[in-house]
Amino acid sequence: MVHIQKAKHTAKFNDISEIDGGKEDLRIKARVIRMWKVPAFSNPSEYSSLETPIG
Repeated sequence: MVHIQKAKHTAKFNDISEIDGGKEDLRIKARVIRMWKVPAFSNPSEYSSLETPIG
């Protein structure tokens, strides 16, 4: 049996209060609370996007 050790991340996440229009690179941690598929308008059997509100 082979054990692979995961690299530990020491990345700093930005606070929500730090989000503004001037920053281009942010690192946030979020939890997806619900996800659903949105059918394409022209062909309802195909999906055009995934909607994921985060909380």
